[in-house]
Amino acid sequence: MNGYQYVFVGHVLPAAANVTFPLREFNIDTGSVDGCISGTMDVTHSDITIKLQRTEPIRDLAMVKDRLQRMALITTAAYGFSYGLGLDVEITKEIGQSSPPFVFVKSCTEIASCGNSDEVSLYWNLTDEFSPSSRVLRLALINYMRALRDPEEAIMFCFRAIDAIRHEPTFAPPKDGKKDKEKAEMWTNLRTALNCDESYFSDLTDLAKHHRHGEQVIPSHQMYAAGVKTVHNVIQRYAEYLNRGKVPLSLDDFPQLTMSEFPSDESDTNTTASSSVSSTSVTNVTVSNAFLDKRTD
Repeated sequence: MNGYQYVFVGHVLPAAANVTFPLREFNIDTGSVDGCISGTMDVTHSDITIKLQRTEPIRDLAMVKDRLQRMALITTAAYGFSYGLGLDVEITKEIGQSSPPFVFVKSCTEIASCGNSDEVSLYWNLTDEFSPSSRVLRLALINYMRALRDPEEAIMFCFRAIDAIRHEPTFAPPKDGKKDKEKAEMWTNLRTALNCDESYFSDLTDLAKHHRHGEQVIPSHQMYAAGVKTVHNVIQRYAEYLNRGKVPLSLDDFPQLTMSEFPSDESDTNTTASSSVSSTSVTNVTVSNAFLDKRTD
């Protein structure tokens, strides 16, 4: 057979669900320089095999993988809905054209500029993992991980991570029955304790509204990276706050975070992916540098 055959493999999780689908044909638009892709997807005993036959090589392997994983997730979710099963999927490797197999690890290179910190790990060694603050940190970390793994829904998970930290018990004002006022005071107390200006969250909050209202908004890579980096900084500061006995952070050690790193509407209003789509590959770690589109209406 002439051309290029790509084989993406992965799993339905949990594997013990033992999911099996009939072979399915598909034709989807990647939204990238690779255009539409056609192929087959087979799921047997929770093992996923997706085969693509192309006349030219794939230029953005990470983008194609993300779209295939989304397709597999939607199909699996429909199956799980029918049987009352909570299922997930993960595409792990490309083994058709890659030798050795190309292993996908989702990461965000921009996080490297935040610096390394052991504060989060240190906190777990110092406290009861079932304390209220531990539950807050755990929920923030879970949503942060989900943002890294699911670029298309990353903005929503980023917002949920910060919203979880808002529920730190020491940020809660005395209850007076006025929920909107209490919520606003919790946000104010979070920003004061961690030295974050209101503007640092504003873009993320506005973009998350689209997701919370059920709109299909797929962020560009620049927006995805800005959201993840924002959450990374806030979680890191929250862990510092916990480790210091829940004392507000000093401005000398933690200068005010005042500037949102989200791209402006003028600089990032692409509604379709263009030829600028690319990917960065370092030692078998691929980071997609574009996502399908952005809608702010």
